[in-house]
Amino acid sequence: MTTYPLLIPGIVPKIEQKLKTLGLTAQESPMDFVIRKAGKKHRYSSVCQDKQGKKIMFYGVLMNKPFEIERTKTEVKIAQYFQKHPLKIIPKYYQGKIENGWAWLTREALIDLPIETLGKIETLKRKLTPPELNQMVQGVWEITQIPTKNFTFLKKFDSETYLVIPQKAFVEKILSLKDSTALQSFIANNQKLLKNENRYFTHGDLQIGNIIAYKNIVKIIDLESAHINNFAFDIAFLTTRMWQNKKERALLIKKFYALLPQNKKEIFKTLFRIDTAYIAFYTYTSRPREYTASKIKQRRAFMKWLLMACLKSFEELTNLS
Repeated sequence: MTTYPLLIPGIVPKIEQKLKTLGLTAQESPMDFVIRKAGKKHRYSSVCQDKQGKKIMFYGVLMNKPFEIERTKTEVKIAQYFQKHPLKIIPKYYQGKIENGWAWLTREALIDLPIETLGKIETLKRKLTPPELNQMVQGVWEITQIPTKNFTFLKKFDSETYLVIPQKAFVEKILSLKDSTALQSFIANNQKLLKNENRYFTHGDLQIGNIIAYKNIVKIIDLESAHINNFAFDIAFLTTRMWQNKKERALLIKKFYALLPQNKKEIFKTLFRIDTAYIAFYTYTSRPREYTASKIKQRRAFMKWLLMACLKSFEELTNLS
C-alpha cells in the first residue's frame, strides 16, 4: 500500500471503517483520493451514497499537522451548531465528530460544483444571475450576524496584524515610502474602530471556490477557516480574489453596501479599505501553483492597483475596473 509521511498514521483504514459504520459507499475511496492528490491534500472528501440511495458528502482530516487537524475540528464544531440552527446559505450538516487524533463530518451533497471554473482558480465559470448575486451578499451579511457567543472555540483575529502591512508592502516594493507611510497612518488612526468591530462570525476563506450556485440557489461551503473578525472581512476577501471578474466584483461590493444598516455604512467604507489592503498584500505575495508566471504577474499588478486604491477612497475601490 502506498504511504505518505504527512498523513495521520492509519488514517485511511480509519476513514474506511467510519464510512462502513455510517453505511456510506464513497464514489472515490480514501486511498484512491490520497493517491490522486499525492498525499498533499489536508482532508479527504467524496460524494457518498447511503443504503437508501441518498447522496451525502463526507469529509475527514488526513494531514498529521496540528493546524490542519484544528481546522477540521473547527468545522465539525460549527457543523454541530448548524445542525440545531440551520442557515439558508449554509448546506445542511448531518453528523460530525472529533475522534482520537482526527475528525470527520457529513453534509448534504449539492447538485453542482463551485462557481469557480474547474482547473482555473479565481475565475467564474459563468455569468451570475441577479438573484444569485443578491443571495451571495445577503448570505455573507447573515453569516456575520450569527451570535459569536455560541463559538467560544473560535480564534479572534489580531487587529494589530493590519499595522505590519504597509511596511511589508514597502519592503516588497509594492508601495513607495510615501504611500506606505500614508497607509500606515490610515490604519493606525482606525485601530480603535478595528478593535471595536472585531466581534463578528467570519467565514475566513470566502472565495468563489467555496460558493456553489444552481437554479438561483446559493450555498457557501467549507467553514474550517472561520474566526472572529470585522463584518467587512468576508466581502473584502471575496471581491479581492475576484480580480478576473471585475464587473461582478463591483456589483457585489455595491450590493453589500446597499443592504447594510445606515449606521454601518460609513464604518464599512473604512473597514473595507483596510481589509482589502491586508488581503491584497498577501494575495500579491502568494504564488498559486495553478498559475503561470505570466498569470501571477497579472494578478500582482491588480493587487498593487488595489493597494493604491485603498489609499484613495472606498469609491475608488468600488469602481475599480
